[in-house]
Amino acid sequence: MARARRDVGRSVAGAAEHRAAARSIVLVALTAIAYFTLFPFDFHVPAGASIGSTLSGFDTTWAASYVYEDLPLNVLLFAPLGFGIGALVVGRRRRSGPDRAGATAGAVAGAVVVATVVAAVVSGVVEFVQGWSLARLASAADVLANAVGGGVGALVYVVAGDRLLALAAGAGQRLAAVITAPRLLAGCAVWVASLVALMLWSPTATALRGWDADYHLLLGNEETGDRPWEGTIEQLHVLDRSIGDDEVTAWRGRGPATLDARAVVVGHDFTDRQPLTTGTPALRWEGAGTPSAAAGGVRLGADRWLRSPEPVADVTTALGRSSEFTLLARVATDDVEQDGPARLVSISDGVFDRNLTLGQQGRDLVLRLRMPLTGTDGSDPELVVPDVFVDEAVHDVVVRYDGSIVRIGVDGATRTFELAPEAVVLLRSYPNGVEAMRPTTFRAAMFHAVPRLVLFVPVGASLAWWWRRRRHYARRSDRTGSAGVVAVAVGLSLTLALTLEVLLSSMIGPYSFRPALVVLGASAAGIGFAALAVRPGRSSESAGAAAEATRP
Repeated sequence: MARARRDVGRSVAGAAEHRAAARSIVLVALTAIAYFTLFPFDFHVPAGASIGSTLSGFDTTWAASYVYEDLPLNVLLFAPLGFGIGALVVGRRRRSGPDRAGATAGAVAGAVVVATVVAAVVSGVVEFVQGWSLARLASAADVLANAVGGGVGALVYVVAGDRLLALAAGAGQRLAAVITAPRLLAGCAVWVASLVALMLWSPTATALRGWDADYHLLLGNEETGDRPWEGTIEQLHVLDRSIGDDEVTAWRGRGPATLDARAVVVGHDFTDRQPLTTGTPALRWEGAGTPSAAAGGVRLGADRWLRSPEPVADVTTALGRSSEFTLLARVATDDVEQDGPARLVSISDGVFDRNLTLGQQGRDLVLRLRMPLTGTDGSDPELVVPDVFVDEAVHDVVVRYDGSIVRIGVDGATRTFELAPEAVVLLRSYPNGVEAMRPTTFRAAMFHAVPRLVLFVPVGASLAWWWRRRRHYARRSDRTGSAGVVAVAVGLSLTLALTLEVLLSSMIGPYSFRPALVVLGASAAGIGFAALAVRPGRSSESAGAAAEATRP
């Protein structure tokens, strides 16, 4: 009888561990889904967007090649969620069923159905958010594939879930048996050193390298003539350094005479009615249309645009040498719905190869900038400032780049894209690539937070794991020992976080020291420490049942 009671107690405890593992799998799966589907987190609701327009914009294509190319990844992404939900449903049926085998057999269909429905709902919400505020194509095929992934995950649990969980638990125990304090310390050191080295390397990925000196300067179109822009350009100036706010203000108020002539590599004031050959570099009309000068500049269109007769090698060399630039333009669009993006200014050799392009995509301003991070087209990702071309009025556009930070100003309002170090780390680690980024506050906050969570949470968790294996954990009354370990955790976390900020601010020129990120890094280590420092206890129900079962 006593043995039977002990078996029941172990069974109850095992069920509690089963539920805890299932909940953890669901939580991790949802976190992964949110990360991989909502990255880069630059949520912005365009003007005029609505629930109805988003729903009506769902892509219902089923036969296109991209549907089948994305199918395996869509199924795989949602399979862990289905696995965890299947474990919860089957475990619940087991507890409520008349016997273990019967409950499991009856739970198969329910687990698959529930997992499929939950996956479809989660996927539908994600696709709606993508179409509504992430400027992506919401796809019905993706919802179906994700729902199938949830059902497949539940089936995997039904067929082999218990064995897989047992194997994982056994592997964890074997791993814990061979991890010593020195090995744990070495592993943490390698982890921290690797990520910090990646952050310090990041400016290399954002340098203006690989620029082609054979590209021409074009205004109003692409080299291939198939990306026309309808509008007027009054001024265009490019300098080989990033200028300050006071210089921008001076240009906006008093014109190009305020600019440092020694830094100007492209200079055209089309309002002075001087020949195009007098500017730097010389320009000439292209296309079959009649050249047109507007009241305040040059009017460009599908049949007339401007191009430098020779490649702008001097411009390319100057900007590549400094890895900085400022572009100042005074422009007015003739059509707020142009796309392509339509090229306002471009140093390029066609649709897929460029050094720099400033364009219009609907109402948005688009910047494509060639660097190792973004590729030869400068579009992985391209930088997008929403709702610039909302009217046909003249706008001052200022683009400044200092080697790691892009600042795009429109009529005095500046939006910032900080590329190094955080954006480089995240964009390089994201498997699907990113087509566009927008300068939203939430995206900037997430780009600061995620690398520090990834860096410091494992450090805190490792320290807590080591502490739990020491005698101080078993002696719960030893408050001195516990307080000492907590103090060491806090001190180590603050030291690492402070060291990281000092390194970044001293070795990456434009990067500024941020005390808030020191606190964030230390807090992330504290989260990791707290996650493992407290022994996961049984629920009151399972603990009581186990105690009752083992009572003599």
